[in-house]
Amino acid sequence: MSSAGSTLAPAATAEPEQARRSGFSPQELVVGLAVVLVAAHVALRSWMLWPSWFYGDDYALIGEAQEAGLSADYLVEPYGGRFQPLGRLLVWIVADAGPLDWHAAAVILIVMVALADLACVWMLLELFGARKGVLLPLAAYLGSAVVMPGTMWFAAALDQLPLQTVLCAAVAAWVRYLRTGRARWWIVTAVVLGLGLLAFVKTLLVLIVLGWLTVAHFSSGGPLRRVGTVLRRYAVGCVVLVGGALAFLVWYLNAVPSLVTEETDNPVAADLARNMLGEALPVGLLGGPWRWGSTNLPVALADPPQAAVLLSWAVLAATAVGLALRRRRTGRVWVLLALYAAATYLLLLVTRAPLVGGRLGLEYRYLTDVVPVAALCLGLATMPLRGADEPTEPRAHPGLRVPPALLSRLPVVAAVLLATSGLVSSVAYGRLWHTDHAAHDWFEQVEAGLGGEGAVDVAEGSVPEPVVSGLVSPWNTLSRLLPQAGLPVSFPEVSTRLAHVDEDGHVTQGFVAPAVLGVPGPEDECGHRLGSGGRTSLTIPLEQAVPAGIYWLRIPYLASAADTLEVRAGASSGAAQVSKGLGSIFVDLATGAGGVTISIDGDAVVCLGRLEAGPLLEGPDW
Repeated sequence: MSSAGSTLAPAATAEPEQARRSGFSPQELVVGLAVVLVAAHVALRSWMLWPSWFYGDDYALIGEAQEAGLSADYLVEPYGGRFQPLGRLLVWIVADAGPLDWHAAAVILIVMVALADLACVWMLLELFGARKGVLLPLAAYLGSAVVMPGTMWFAAALDQLPLQTVLCAAVAAWVRYLRTGRARWWIVTAVVLGLGLLAFVKTLLVLIVLGWLTVAHFSSGGPLRRVGTVLRRYAVGCVVLVGGALAFLVWYLNAVPSLVTEETDNPVAADLARNMLGEALPVGLLGGPWRWGSTNLPVALADPPQAAVLLSWAVLAATAVGLALRRRRTGRVWVLLALYAAATYLLLLVTRAPLVGGRLGLEYRYLTDVVPVAALCLGLATMPLRGADEPTEPRAHPGLRVPPALLSRLPVVAAVLLATSGLVSSVAYGRLWHTDHAAHDWFEQVEAGLGGEGAVDVAEGSVPEPVVSGLVSPWNTLSRLLPQAGLPVSFPEVSTRLAHVDEDGHVTQGFVAPAVLGVPGPEDECGHRLGSGGRTSLTIPLEQAVPAGIYWLRIPYLASAADTLEVRAGASSGAAQVSKGLGSIFVDLATGAGGVTISIDGDAVVCLGRLEAGPLLEGPDW
């Protein structure tokens, strides 16, 4: 096994001299630089996350946590076909912190980002040692914009950030086991994978990485000989991991609702492959996509210029060829990356893609975990894997000669270019969550419109699709969302002062646009008279029955004094506290009605005008 350094690493002779001048050893300098890079990355992500807000499934997850409370049943209840007790626990912490407390969520996300970063550092140092070459794959990982959708969106981050952490930590622990043979490290690997499975079933794909590292680098010879070597050296660890994964998979398929489509003829396969593997992935590996596009902001899809896609493929191909000419066994490294990317593609192909379409391949949320695998592969292709039977190593007679001065600068130049490119794309994505977040703006508008007047009766309704998608119904309704935000609102079936919230979040008085009228009252001056020696209860029919839907009923009244009326229309009923003088009573006709029954117990005289049934629209300012 060669002990030569990275093909792209700076000349080793310069390192001791630099270390003597700085007072630190070369290893300490590398670790220090890695820590600085991680700290800068966490600071950048904090800047992106802190002003952001919840989106989409976040409201459903938080609502379920508020309703269920912390319990075993709540933790193991699947959400959207996903078993995620760890995610459920984190959601409960956010829900318990206060009404839609984004800063509590942001702190959790920042901590998870830091854990993923540190796990990547551990992986690189464990596999390759504290050498300057590890800074290149570390920069590729930290600078990638591919991870942004799985960071900014809380619900997505509950899956993606733990998966990145688990992947890197499992690789580090497993390689330590392969190198030392100590049982404690396959136990650590099993524990890490077990925690990962509590967050995301896709953790099972990590076994592809562990298995390939074992067979491709920690054994030698033909396929059968390699398998024999692995079983002889690492039988216990392999049996535990594979057996545990199979047991979990069998349980999962039987216990958790499947997201796998039953469609046999899948027309989206080609589109998905072109978008996901042909465009989004190659530009993402080089810091792209440099341009974002979406019809559902702030979530954005990769929208790279076609020229950038072609250039990315050219750069990746040139990199692979150049490394192959200078180092042996690099081909198997890219096979690992291809296998993992293909597994990610196939998983998406049989689950969500048939329901959404091939354009889903431009959503980086489904490629997030490919980034640490790509960083790992970049390290494997440029540096020797410590303790491996067959690491990549420099060729005795390289087919591509590079001047030593240029060779020493390549890792630094490549790292700076990757980090800068990714920074541009990442900041552009993060700013979308700051400036084009419809839900954040909408909640702020509603809160300002209510004006802190105390409890307000609000008409039920659904929020606009850009605010919260109907896909998470019923968590896209006002009666679910406004209490989540801690706003003092109620949603009675009967009210004498009703607020209407429009699509922009403006709060106004409710106004019924008449579509169906009630039967006129018998008295010219009073209409339908109620109370004070007269009738204490009466039923007023509508000219035609109103079907179930979104209609409201307005009952105009003139009362001689404040009193309480009992109102019932269809399935809706409630008490209306009328005040002296003119006013209106609003009744929710969501279940339909043919008329209204009104009764009074007090001494007031109440004249009821002609009923109006119709949709509730915005009226005067609240």
